[in-house]
Amino acid sequence: GKADVGLVFRVDSISNGHIRISDENPIGAYVPIPFGQAVVWTCRDSLRSAAEQFSDFLMTPRIQKLLVLHGFDSIPLPVGLMPIEKKERIS
Repeated sequence: GKADVGLVFRVDSISNGHIRISDENPIGAYVPIPFGQAVVWTCRDSLRSAAEQFSDFLMTPRIQKLLVLHGFDSIPLPVGLMPIEKKERIS
């Protein structure tokens, strides 16, 4: 619908050229809403490899920079974080 004023996610305002930001909450006055991504355990075995590759792709520096351009925060990997070992799924 149409409205004179509304509350939107910062990400949505950046990706939509018709939204003008008139005010923002001060940093610390709110808890950021995290957007997560994961390969869920119910993923079909035939798609698991593609899902894991896509998940890894989202974490590459190139894509992290692109996400920042579109209003998302970058997700730095913690120092010393080792890749998670892939375990066999128990059926």
